[in-house]
Amino acid sequence: MNLKVTAGDGRKKVLEGAAVFLFAETGPAKVLAASLDRESCGAIQDIWQLGDFAGRKDQISVIYPGKKAGGIRRIFLIGMGKKEAFSRDIFRGAAAKAGQAARSQRIKDLVVVLDADHLGISWPEAAFAAVEGVMLGLYRFREYKTNIEEDPDLETLTILVPDAQRLDLVKEAAVRAQTISRAVYLTKYHLSETQAAARLKTLLSTPSALRPIAAEKALVWVQEKLSLNLAENQIEALRAAVSHKVLVITGGPGTGKTTIINAILRIFSASGAKILLAAPTGRAAKRMSEATGREAKTIHRLLEYSPQKGGFQKDETSPLDCQALVVDEASMIDLILMHHLLKAIPASATFILVGDGDQLPSVGAGSVLTDVMKSRCIPVVELREIFRQARESSIVLNAHRINRGEIPRLLSTRDGLDDFYFVEQEDPEKVLELIIRLVTERIPQRFGLDPLEDIQVLTPMHRGLVGAANLNSVLQKALNPGEEGLQRGGRFYRVGDKVMQISNNYDREVYNGDIGRIVRLDSELQEATLTFDGREVVYDYADLEEIVPSYAVSVHKSQGAEYPAVVLPLLMQHYLLLQRNLLYTAVTRGKKLVVIVGTKKALAIAVRNDKTRQRFSLLSQRLRMP
Repeated sequence: MNLKVTAGDGRKKVLEGAAVFLFAETGPAKVLAASLDRESCGAIQDIWQLGDFAGRKDQISVIYPGKKAGGIRRIFLIGMGKKEAFSRDIFRGAAAKAGQAARSQRIKDLVVVLDADHLGISWPEAAFAAVEGVMLGLYRFREYKTNIEEDPDLETLTILVPDAQRLDLVKEAAVRAQTISRAVYLTKYHLSETQAAARLKTLLSTPSALRPIAAEKALVWVQEKLSLNLAENQIEALRAAVSHKVLVITGGPGTGKTTIINAILRIFSASGAKILLAAPTGRAAKRMSEATGREAKTIHRLLEYSPQKGGFQKDETSPLDCQALVVDEASMIDLILMHHLLKAIPASATFILVGDGDQLPSVGAGSVLTDVMKSRCIPVVELREIFRQARESSIVLNAHRINRGEIPRLLSTRDGLDDFYFVEQEDPEKVLELIIRLVTERIPQRFGLDPLEDIQVLTPMHRGLVGAANLNSVLQKALNPGEEGLQRGGRFYRVGDKVMQISNNYDREVYNGDIGRIVRLDSELQEATLTFDGREVVYDYADLEEIVPSYAVSVHKSQGAEYPAVVLPLLMQHYLLLQRNLLYTAVTRGKKLVVIVGTKKALAIAVRNDKTRQRFSLLSQRLRMP
């Protein structure tokens, strides 16, 4: 369907059908509708005066002016009810009636006569609602899909405005509405996306609960208190944090995100603000706590999720008790969770998202951090400078090279001590043997790292010889051998096994991605006892399907975690998943050591492939909506 926006009085622009929107008490609009009435030889006034059309909400009348009206074949009069009860939603519904009418009468060219001044809303709002409404009115659902793209009867939709001064405003809003109106959602995702956008707008527009902070004085003070010499873009981030209600701080490894979080917390605390910290996963929350010296909770714990009570206990009716909320690892937050989080943030609170937009997107639906950054409606500060200590790390330097689409600087394990190595091997069986030797012998002997506690094998895929399933099987035999254990389905569990929780269990307070160890298997009680960060958790044998061996995990499952050492197989059999953001995410999981085993061809493909799997989201467009 073609979308046009034009200005004028309606003469010779209406071909098949025109839609005119009227209030119950005011009658035809003075500008466009009046000129259209003249073109139709007074047909609009006639039907109004006869009482056949009274402008009631959802009332619709079709006028056939006849040959003497020139090019006008049909005029759709659509009622909007009383003006004092009018809203943009009512206008969108009226526009949908126009779309339905055009569809039922097989109109190919429809003109919407738009007069925002008469409606009492802004021109962008009116244009957006008009196009969105007409598009929604065109939908015909058949076999769970719409045929709007397959056989659209409406070929051209024209928005007619009174004068050329309105054109630019109206055009931009109309095009955005056309894009959004072509989407079909599951209900929960549509609700989450629209409400998340609305809540972010509310946060932006509501005055801050924080006491006013003199930015320049605060910058001098916090650098003295923390003995810092901040870079220019770090100073920019601090200025933004004290002057904006919502802020995104993004940057790669070694760019000082943790330093900035600590500086923001120090400034806010000095002003007497009540601050909460959160992260999407238990591991990320623990790292945030260690880095800041303050309690950080998972978002689920922060929002007091209760399966017994049916969901999150913190929401708009029972908001969080804070004046500022800082959330780390924001790239991991999916659309549904962000919606729940935004509902619980007080409208007057400051909301700061910290993350790395170049990592893999969330496992769940949406690409929230990226969408927020693309919207240009929310301030974004990107930390770019790599600091001296980080510049000494090949992991950090190579991660930034990968992110720029450059091949990392490669050393073999024979080149002396460093923290980033590449071991070239094409044969998958030999790669498997190499990984076992690296984990069990070479890395522990050369770097003094514990195979179970410090070394994590990451892999792009679950299946295959060097996929997570087979790697776990062979590494379990190498690192925790023995005959005794428990067979459940296709998995074998032994005391001492390193395992991962693969779904959220709110009763046990163990969450997707948490790493633990099996300490007891009780065949009489049919129970397994595991430890997570020193806390014992008991599972019935029947619940062990929530637990998988984690000697090797997928790169996706490693999001939000850091490990002293990472070993990553990278072969052409991983072709479908050889992507830059996956490689970048894997490399940035390693703190002290990263070893890639595979082929330079697979590495080069991954570095060059910046085409990520498309995520269908309109959050950024909704944030730009009027």
